[in-house]
Amino acid sequence: MTDPALNDVLDRAVAGKAVGPPRIDAIRSGAARRRRRRTTGVVGAAAVAVLAVVGGTAVFAPGDRAPVAVNPPVVSNPPVVPTRLVGVGHVAVAVPVGWAQNATYCFTPQRDTVIVNQGPEGYCMARRPEGVESIEILRGKSTRFPFRDGKIVEIGGARAERLPTVCVASDSDRPTECSATVYFPTLDVTVHLESTTGAAEVDRMIGWIVVVPDQVGVPEYATPVTKYTAELTALGLRPVVVTKKIPRYQDGDILDVVPAPGVLVAPGATVTITVVDNS
Repeated sequence: MTDPALNDVLDRAVAGKAVGPPRIDAIRSGAARRRRRRTTGVVGAAAVAVLAVVGGTAVFAPGDRAPVAVNPPVVSNPPVVPTRLVGVGHVAVAVPVGWAQNATYCFTPQRDTVIVNQGPEGYCMARRPEGVESIEILRGKSTRFPFRDGKIVEIGGARAERLPTVCVASDSDRPTECSATVYFPTLDVTVHLESTTGAAEVDRMIGWIVVVPDQVGVPEYATPVTKYTAELTALGLRPVVVTKKIPRYQDGDILDVVPAPGVLVAPGATVTITVVDNS
């Protein structure tokens, strides 16, 4: 997406337009009330130890205790290169068109990538190369990221809980990994950002997050399929389930979703789910 198009998305996000559930105008009015109260939230990041705290970024190494880090303000900062929107629900990220999707090995990004529904993989502590950025978008408030010691911010007119940017130094030859997490309580979407370039890159990528009231990102798979269809319906989409016989596969396994998770569609769009049924 070009910069003018991205700006158009941002303009629409703050225009008070409400399309399908959840109501974006209600989100914005709630955010306005919270701004008047100057609410301070409590969110946070789990880490094992502090090395230093500089400019709102906590740098960790094994053996120390985690500090409370101060977050820099969230500023819209879309990439200057051509971008595409990838999202879940009404939250999206403008990533460079050259980024891959789900380019991971053992859950570890191997190149610049956006992650949505990466599917089952074995965990093998794969090495993340230096200079690799990744953004993961997922439905709900993931228990992988304990929210404390952070603050409440606003992105695209919606309230969000912003974990501090933390950098974890390895005791081996692995590069230092920096990360931050943003959760939208009303929209129920988590965005997790990681970089082996540095903390500044993580903070910059937070500026790529947008709220898209007139589009819906197809969420990642969920099982059983009845749960997934309920999630799609709650987002204002129309799920259609088709079945396929595949021996040795378990009944109920989701084989495919079209449009794919992460793709933005209009409210009311059809999402076709192919499910195993050997009966």
